[in-house]
Amino acid sequence: MSFRLRALKRALPLRSIRRPLGALTAVVLAGTGLIGLAGPASAGPAATHPFLYVANGISNSVTAYDLTANTTAATIPAGTQPQGVAVSPDGRTVYIASALGGISVIDTATNNVTATIADSSFPIGLAVTGDGSTLYASNETGTVSVISTATDTTVATISTGGEPLGLALSPDGSTLYVPDFIGNRLSVVSTATNTVTATLTGFSRPIGVAVSPDGNTVYVANATASTVSVIDAGTNTVTATIGVGSLPHFFAITPDGSTVYLTNTGNATVSVISAATDTVTGTIGVGFDPQGIAINKAGSTVYVANDASNTASVIDTSSNTVISSIPTGDGPFALAVADVPVPTPVVTGISPASGPLSGGTTVTITGSNFTGATGVSFGGTAAASFTVNSDTSITAVSPAANSVGSVDVTVTTPNGTSATSTADQFSYVYSFTGFSSPVDNPPTVNQAHAGQAIPMKFSLGGDFGLNIIASGFPTATQIDCSSGALVNTGTLTDTAGGSGLTFDSSTSTYTYVWKTSKSWAGTCQRFDLQLNDGTDHTAIFQFR
Repeated sequence: MSFRLRALKRALPLRSIRRPLGALTAVVLAGTGLIGLAGPASAGPAATHPFLYVANGISNSVTAYDLTANTTAATIPAGTQPQGVAVSPDGRTVYIASALGGISVIDTATNNVTATIADSSFPIGLAVTGDGSTLYASNETGTVSVISTATDTTVATISTGGEPLGLALSPDGSTLYVPDFIGNRLSVVSTATNTVTATLTGFSRPIGVAVSPDGNTVYVANATASTVSVIDAGTNTVTATIGVGSLPHFFAITPDGSTVYLTNTGNATVSVISAATDTVTGTIGVGFDPQGIAINKAGSTVYVANDASNTASVIDTSSNTVISSIPTGDGPFALAVADVPVPTPVVTGISPASGPLSGGTTVTITGSNFTGATGVSFGGTAAASFTVNSDTSITAVSPAANSVGSVDVTVTTPNGTSATSTADQFSYVYSFTGFSSPVDNPPTVNQAHAGQAIPMKFSLGGDFGLNIIASGFPTATQIDCSSGALVNTGTLTDTAGGSGLTFDSSTSTYTYVWKTSKSWAGTCQRFDLQLNDGTDHTAIFQFR
């Protein structure tokens, strides 16, 4: 395992098979707590799940470690000699720079590689803009690739010369800092023009670089001098030099910018630096060959990739002590914390889409992310019961309702509640059981004398008042007696003696007395009764 960064402990310079580690999120902007972020993250979903992504340079894989369950969720093949990690602001994508395999694009929802960005320039360090639209990759060939994340293609190339390793973006994304490992200099790049606007010199094998959360201070690790250069970002001048451990490499900065953590590969430690005094306030022993370092969003935990120990040390920032160790693949070099959006349930269909006010309708709900559902609601009222059939199907029994109309059916899991849409609506309707004697329901054709009054009786399962008929109804429409085809458009019916609609509480029956027209003799008519629940009920008559 004759890798360049490990070889620094033995001799300089050494060009070896394995390329150096690229910039981590903590290196790019530790203050955000998310690897690869630059500037404030865009607003995301309420629920996120923290994962640690570790690039294992020897086993050519990425370890996806669930920081909540404390288990390895996936081991993902990712090119040859993966050494750089960056995470999109929304936590949905992880980028892995492989020195000999381009840049792998990982979907955090599935932990699968969905694309590979071809690159023959030996990409190492990675940094993502705050809006997630642009990915920067430092190349050992002396350039920085500017990559559109929308198309996963290189859209520009910035020439910096030498051998750039780490990368860091200013919080506003306007400036990119690129250390040159063999040229002992730092390039200051305008991201607006993709050009080098200043070159700072006097460094000693600079590797890692980081920017404070307020954008005022830049930190550069001088590997062979065992120091950190502190730079005023406004003047591009070195304002302090801090002595640290042996072979310092990479940084993580707390979200408030008060504390800087730095890996020292030469003596297996992490230096704790006060940003206020530019002094080392503590030293933490970790595993062998500590390389990449990252901090979580809360600033409570620091993670360190121990290249020779095949572990990641977990440091509690309140006590600055190692509290646990995470198993990784072989040769962990870079790592990043990703707050992965938790998939909330989505309802895409309801069947049947209606049922009586009394409840009791068995409804199949289709959608996604139903596993672990803790509740189903019909317009805010809990379902009478429900069963999760699969991640995409739930069977629920509708509860009783007080009034007719459409309600949203929502599913709740520990990850949240489904958003409402037209696809999730269930309509409560009256329990209409059909017209009762003396009227028969279709397909029966009722025989009647034109001009007679016909009592249209029906039950809705209770007394819902007399304002139950939709405006513009009932109607009578002439139809062809043979085919049933409409002959004319419907017209409002007349009521016998103005009696209109009545309700008999003793039989729970509604009666509408329909006064027919003598002119209908020899015709067929369709009686339409539409209720205010949106349902329509018909009866067919042939008049003599």
